[in-house]
Amino acid sequence: MSIKRRGLLLYIAVLVIAAAAAVLRLSSSDEPFRADIYGMVPGLPDPAEEEFTRRIASEAVFLAEGKDLTVTLETAGELMDLIRRSGAVELRTQDLASAASFVFSHRYSYAPPAEAQNGGLSQYILETLYSPFSAVSGGEIKKDPFFASRNAASYLGSDWSMSDDGLPYRKTGKGYAVLLEDSGSGKGGALGIHDLESFRDKAAAKGVLVSFTGAMFFSERYAERSKHDVGVIGTGSMIIVLILQMWIFRRIVPVIHTLIALTVSLGAGIAAVLIVSGSVHVMTLALSSCLVGICFDYVLHSLLYFKRAGNGGNGALPEVMVRSLAESLITSIIAYAAMLMTDLRVLRELMIFAVAALTAVFFYAVLVIPTVRFPLPKAAGNPGVPSLPRAIRLSVPLLAAAMGLALIPLVSFNDDVAAMQKADPELMGMHEHIEETVSGGKRAKWFVMARSACESLGNELTAEELRGTLLPCRAVPSEKAQLENIRRWKSLLPELAGAYRQAGIEIKPEDAGLDVAEPFRAEEFPGGAARFFFGDEVLVKAGSADAALLQKISAILGARAVDSRANWSEAFRTYRESLLLVLGAAFLLALVPALIIMRRRMLMGFVVPMLAGLGLALAAGFAAGYFNLFTVLALFMVMGLGADYCIFLHNSPGDGYVLRSVGASWLTTEISFGLLAFSDTAVLSSYGLVLSAGLAGVALSAVLAFSGRREKSSGQVPAEPK
Repeated sequence: MSIKRRGLLLYIAVLVIAAAAAVLRLSSSDEPFRADIYGMVPGLPDPAEEEFTRRIASEAVFLAEGKDLTVTLETAGELMDLIRRSGAVELRTQDLASAASFVFSHRYSYAPPAEAQNGGLSQYILETLYSPFSAVSGGEIKKDPFFASRNAASYLGSDWSMSDDGLPYRKTGKGYAVLLEDSGSGKGGALGIHDLESFRDKAAAKGVLVSFTGAMFFSERYAERSKHDVGVIGTGSMIIVLILQMWIFRRIVPVIHTLIALTVSLGAGIAAVLIVSGSVHVMTLALSSCLVGICFDYVLHSLLYFKRAGNGGNGALPEVMVRSLAESLITSIIAYAAMLMTDLRVLRELMIFAVAALTAVFFYAVLVIPTVRFPLPKAAGNPGVPSLPRAIRLSVPLLAAAMGLALIPLVSFNDDVAAMQKADPELMGMHEHIEETVSGGKRAKWFVMARSACESLGNELTAEELRGTLLPCRAVPSEKAQLENIRRWKSLLPELAGAYRQAGIEIKPEDAGLDVAEPFRAEEFPGGAARFFFGDEVLVKAGSADAALLQKISAILGARAVDSRANWSEAFRTYRESLLLVLGAAFLLALVPALIIMRRRMLMGFVVPMLAGLGLALAAGFAAGYFNLFTVLALFMVMGLGADYCIFLHNSPGDGYVLRSVGASWLTTEISFGLLAFSDTAVLSSYGLVLSAGLAGVALSAVLAFSGRREKSSGQVPAEPK
C-alpha cells in the first residue's frame, strides 16, 4: 500500500474516531450547545441574576382595552383561547376564589396592623365592628376574630379587579383594560407575531385594542429580519459562487468536494470543542465564521492546481503547494494561539475549533482532493504576473497602510446590542404602552435583592409608591418573617377576649385558629408567585416614571438591577476588547513564520499588505459608521486570508496559475461575504463592508509586492502538459 493511500486511510480513521468520541460526549451532556451570556464572560451576574434573567426572557404580557367591559372581557377570553391552543406559553390567570381561600388559610403569616401591635387592639376591633363599611358577620368573627384576613388582603391589594372568569381588569379613564400574563411553557409550539397581528385586526373591528410584549416576540421579529437578509443575500451569493465555480471547473465534482470539505472542517471543529470542553457555546459558532474563507481557500487552491495540471485521479500536490498550504496552516494556528492569552472560555473554544477545522481541511486538500479525477488540460500558455513600475508597486500599498495607521486612533466602537438591529417601532410602542399601563413607566426596571431587604423596602414605601411597585415579598414573606408574624398574633391572644368583651361579645381565643398557623412557600401560592423567588433572593419590579422610587430601591443594600441588554452589551465589549488584543498579538506572532518564510521580503510582502488591508477596512468601517465585535471578526478574516495570499504569491512568484488561484479565492470570498454589505442589519452590513474592503487592500498590495519578481528556477510547480 502506498504512503499516500495509508495517509488517506489514517485521515479517515481519525475523523471517524473523533466523530464517535464527540457523539459519546454529546450523549452525556445536558446542554451541548449553550446560549447563555454567563458562559461567555466570567465574573458576570451571580446565579440569582442568571435565573431571573432567564425567567424575564420567557415572560409574555397581553393587554386588551376597550370602552365596553363585556366586549373587552370577551375578546380577552378569545385571546386566551388562542394562547392556550398554541401551547407555546402557559397562562397564569387564576381563580379569585382559590387565591382568596389561600390567603385566608395563611392570614397569620402576614404582620398584624400597626394599631394592634402598639396596644390598640381593642380600638382596632371596635372600629372594625362598628364601621359602616366593614360588613362584619357573625361567621367572620368566629372564624377570624382578629380580622387578620382583611389585613393580609391589604398586603396584596391593587386597583386590579377579577372577573368571574378569573381575568384581571381595571378601569382606565373611560375604558377598561384586561391583563393576561404568561410564561414560556418549554413544550414547543408557536405563538407567532403574525397570528397575534391577525387577532389584533379582528379585535380592532370590535373596538378593542390588543397589545402584547415579551422578549420572545422581539427575538422572533429580529430573527425574521436577519433570516430574510441572510436568506436573500446568502442565497444570491451562493448562486453566484456556484456559477463562478462551475465556470472555473466546468464540472460538478469539484463543487461537491468543496461542500464536503467545508462540512468536514465544521464538524471537526465542533467535535474537538465537544471532546475537550463537553459543550459548545453558540457564540463560538458565530465567531468561527471567520474561518470559513480560510478553509474554502485550502480546497480551492488544491482543486485549481489539479484543474490546471490534470491527474487522472492519481495525482499528488507538488512540494511547493504542500509547503504553501502547510505554512498557511502553521501561521493561522500560531495566530489563533494568541487566544490563550485571555480567560474567556468562548475564545479558548474558538482556538480549539480553529486548530481542528483548519487541520482537517488542510489534510482534505492534501490527501482527498488528489483522488478527484481531472482530465488532462488542453495546451495553454501560462502568463506571469505583469511587472509594474516600482513607484506604483510601492506607493499604492504604502499609502493604504499609512491610512490604516492614521485611522486607528479615530475608531469609536458601539457595543450596545440594541444597535445591532433597528428597533421595531410597533413592538416597542406596544411594550412601552403595556409597561406604562401596568407599572406606571414606559420601561419598567427589575431589581434583585434579599428577601429581608425587600421586606424592609415594603415598610418604607408610601401607598402611592407601592401601587407602582411589584413587591413579591409582601405576598410571600420569608419563613423567618412569617414565623415572627405568627408569634406576634399569638402574643395578642390575651387581649383579644377583652377587646370583644368591651363590645359585648363573648369569644374564645382558641377559636382564632392560631394553633394550626404555619408558614408557606412561594411554590404554594396561586398564580405563579414562585417565579419571583430564587433561594433567598427576590425579584422586584418598579415603573420607570418615578425617579425617586428607583433611587430609593437602588439605595437598598445588596439591591442590583437586572438588565440583560446591559449584560449582553458588557459581554460584547469584553469580547471586542479581548479580540482586539488577540488580533494585535496574532499579527505579531504571525510575523515569526512570515519572517522565516519571506525573510527580507517580509516588510513589503507581508507587513505592508496587512496594514493596507487594515487601512481600507477602517475606511469602509467609517463609511458604515458602525464598529463592534463583529467588525473585529471581519479584521480577523482579513488577516487570515491575507496571510494566505501573501504566502502563495511569495512561494510561486511570476506564476500566472497562482495569480488566478489567489484571484479566484479573493473573488469568491468577496461575493459570498461582501454582499452582506447590502443588509439592513447594521452588524451584517458593517461586517460585509469591512471584510470586502480589507481583503481588496491585502490582495491588491500583495499582488503589487510580488509583481516584479520571477522564479529563478523552474520545476517547483509542474508545467502544464503540451
